[in-house]
Formats: sequence, C-alpha cells, structure tokens
Amino acid sequence: MSPNEGQTNAGAMPAALQKAKKAYEELCEDSDYEDFLKRAPCDQEKFTLEQLADRTKLEPEMISTVSQFRAREKDIENSFASAVDSTGGKKPGKLSKVMRETSKKVGDLYLKLVEQKISFGEFNKRLRDVRGNLRAELAKL
Repeated sequence: MSPNEGQTNAGAMPAALQKAKKAYEELCEDSDYEDFLKRAPCDQEKFTLEQLADRTKLEPEMISTVSQFRAREKDIENSFASAVDSTGGKKPGKLSKVMRETSKKVGDLYLKLVEQKISFGEFNKRLRDVRGNLRAELAKL
C-alpha cells in the first residue's frame, strides 16, 4: 500500500506520515530491487499491458530479493498505520484497520508469487485490485 493511500486530508501531513511516505518512495527507487520493480512496479496505476500480461513466474534466484522488498514494504505499511492510529479519533482507527487488512492481503499475494503459484501478470492484476479496493474503502471513511 502506498502511503499516499492513507492520507485523510489535503492539509499538512504529520511528521510520522511524512516519514513513512518518504521511506516508501525510497524503497520504490532502491536499485537493489530494480529487476523486481521492472516487473511489478510500486505504482499500480502505471502498470503496462506487458506487465499485466506477463505469464512468467518468479525465478528462484529472485525469491530472496522479493522477500526482502516485501519485508521492508510491510514495515513501512505498519509504520504508516501506526502513524494514522496516533492521530486519534474514530476515523483513524477505521482507516488503520482497513490498511492493516489490505497489508495482509498484499502479503498473501507476495507469498503466492514466491511460491510460484501465480505469474507476475496475475500478481500485478490482483495487487492492483486489492489496492484499488483499499482506495475505495478509504474514500468511504
């Protein structure tokens, strides 16, 4: 989940949220993950038709890289959800709950990719759908 998806208003973003957003941007630009990100970019709204139609599966030599990427991404998602919680109130609690549920679904997709149960194209389509559902849920709050 990109940290922009949890932004609740157009006003100033609290420091903890800014930190999580910056960490996510840095992760998505980290050259250690370049090969993976060419096939599964961070911004699901910018998938190419080629990426969505990719029938190849994760190569065994990429498993460690993808696992490391997901671990960092999950840490950022948790930081972002905690930062949202810290703003207090009922709405942030609902927001962080939806974010954490989405993070679990995303983690399940990564597991399927690593286990070679789905192709990159299927991974990208499902990831786009899961994160699209998150945006729709956030719009309701």
